[in-house]
Amino acid sequence: MRSNLKGKLSCSLLLALTLLACGGEARVEIDQYEGDDPELSASAALGGCREGNCLCFTALADVMDGRAPDPRYQNNLGPEDVRAVFSNGGSENIPLTCRTVHYWAQNNPNPAWLESYFELQLATGTPSLFGGEVFSSTYSALMVGDAIAVLARARQRGHVALVEKASRYLEAYFTALALGSVEGRVTSHVTHNRFGLLTESASEPALTVGLVGSRSYVNGHNAEAHAGTTGLQGVLLAMALDHPQREFRSDLRASPGYYGGLRAAVSAAGYSLNSSGRVTLTSQSVPAEVFGLTEARRAELLALVRGGGASGALSVLRPYELSCELTVLRTTGGVISWWGTSDSTARPCNARKGGSWAVAKLEAGGVLTLVTRSNDRWGGGDMGTVWRDGAAICAESSTLPRLCVPLPPGSTVYELVLGRSGARCVSGACGGPPAPPPPQQGTFGAAFVSQAVPAVVAPGARFAVHVTMRNSGTARWSTGASVRLGSQAPQDNLVWGLGRVDLPAGVEVAPGASHTFSFEATAPSTPGARPFQWQLLREGLAWFGASTAALDVEVR
Repeated sequence: MRSNLKGKLSCSLLLALTLLACGGEARVEIDQYEGDDPELSASAALGGCREGNCLCFTALADVMDGRAPDPRYQNNLGPEDVRAVFSNGGSENIPLTCRTVHYWAQNNPNPAWLESYFELQLATGTPSLFGGEVFSSTYSALMVGDAIAVLARARQRGHVALVEKASRYLEAYFTALALGSVEGRVTSHVTHNRFGLLTESASEPALTVGLVGSRSYVNGHNAEAHAGTTGLQGVLLAMALDHPQREFRSDLRASPGYYGGLRAAVSAAGYSLNSSGRVTLTSQSVPAEVFGLTEARRAELLALVRGGGASGALSVLRPYELSCELTVLRTTGGVISWWGTSDSTARPCNARKGGSWAVAKLEAGGVLTLVTRSNDRWGGGDMGTVWRDGAAICAESSTLPRLCVPLPPGSTVYELVLGRSGARCVSGACGGPPAPPPPQQGTFGAAFVSQAVPAVVAPGARFAVHVTMRNSGTARWSTGASVRLGSQAPQDNLVWGLGRVDLPAGVEVAPGASHTFSFEATAPSTPGARPFQWQLLREGLAWFGASTAALDVEVR
């Protein structure tokens, strides 16, 4: 793959990526490319981060790993008025990241700023869904990594409103990504920008995102490290959907301003980096709620990616708006997305933040084509147009000739537009709203009855567990009421291979009745005594009732 890149990806692009990743400061970070190509390997060591994106994410990694963060992060908290964060058209990820650090680091933090941030992102009107970032692979991934870290901490702290708002934000994000994604073996990436045509080969299967973004040239680079995905968004979506193809091979410590969001998500999901800063994402399954999803929504989105239609997806996105119109057309042969609609000519989207003309096509057979903006500087540059021309989407600008990308072959599955009037269906099976959960009456309570857990287990061994709880409240327990058994000591841990145990489908536990949760746990791979404790909760709302009796299980 690198033979195609070598000599074509100039120092200008590396500098642009550096500026993009580090809040616009002209200095070289450790490059995200690795290995045997001297032109793409690190040219200088990172000698400490300056204030901005890099510093905030370095501080977040420290505090999530249990270390004291660099106190300079407090210089990057941004204004107390959350709306002012979005006034400059972007870089809203910097105050969000440092506010996430603050929320993790402080003993008694006020969640109000973060609640307002996610509420504003989802509100009708400015700043609109994802603010000024508009699906930029880098910046959206940074913000989503923050949201996953915030969600994990909010659950630990019992901040129910913040859990709900962060979860809604993440659900909207992953739903949008799923609408423009395919799975399979991506055989080549063809990117047309002002550097000319770049072709990369990818030899492994992957879950691939084909949504255009205001910085789309970031989406397609370094396919080898990303196992054929279009960058960080493909990896995050694969993690959220528990997709089996979700490897990421780069050192997550190397470029905090670029990989920081993914590293935060990995940490919040319970993974640990090895001595080389890498992680094997397929080594464990992560509960859907870590990514703001229910198990049912995860299954629905995975089915959507695999071509099963868009049932329920449009209803999730309908209330939200982007700051520009983005069309996603899925056929039986693949996906294409572009700025604008089928019946209009689009001007650049968000000129203040990498104003672009862009088209992306994903064929189910494995070809990704990105037609991206031709200007490395954001705003005021090469403003082009995008339009539909029969069975193709075309784009041109003052410095690049017209280039048309054909629609994927096959019949239409759905065509929908995400834009200033929310999400709307143009044609096809866009799907209807999921059934709302039934209203709940009464109070939720639980009493511990008994548990059957072995005192000693071998490292890595799987073993049976039986936990019996009695309904001491006045409301029925059911999956419709989002009642689950969750891990404690510490809350939401994945020490024993899982963090949630569901009620069986169709089972309801009446007040006064008892239920035994029977499940299989997996021992850690290293010896030692570990706490083993559980409690009931209504997912995304609150924990309730008594915990199981505290005990330590010996791993040896």
